Amino acid sequence: MPDKREVADRFFSCHTDLSTHEIAKMYGVVPEAVLNWEKRVAPPWKTLKYFCDSQGISWDWILDGVGSIYHPAKTKRKPRTKKPEFSTYLINRRFFTLVKGKKNSDIAAEFDVFPSTISEWKHRKNRVPWKKLQQAVQKYNVRWDWLLDGIEPKYRDSEESQ
Repeated sequence: MPDKREVADRFFSCHTDLSTHEIAKMYGVVPEAVLNWEKRVAPPWKTLKYFCDSQGISWDWILDGVGSIYHPAKTKRKPRTKKPEFSTYLINRRFFTLVKGKKNSDIAAEFDVFPSTISEWKHRKNRVPWKKLQQAVQKYNVRWDWLLDGIEPKYRDSEESQ
């Protein structure tokens, strides 16, 4: 899992010119929520998704601090709502392209889960948890932008991985 404190620091580094109230209004939350993000944890995933989508911010930069802050293929766009959803189906599907050709038992051993859990992920009964997605990003050297939003390129450059 990405370090939540570092994610919060990167998030707030993009909002230095805004007050707590302005940030709260921008993301549709109460100011106390923003104060909690500043003190101890990163904003929730849906807020980060809205932030990345509306500002063209790279998931690789916000989550891992690698690469450019702006993804060159990602355009700034206003999401329809302040609470955008992740497509669990598409994220799971991209995850399984990484392990294509492997048996469920081999994938289970690789990610330290039961083979039945792999079947649940494949058949969309459950989503692949964030910690397992983080393992996949590190093991297969793929970009968060590709895994979460399907934005190419799929793999990180060698200097970004370091």
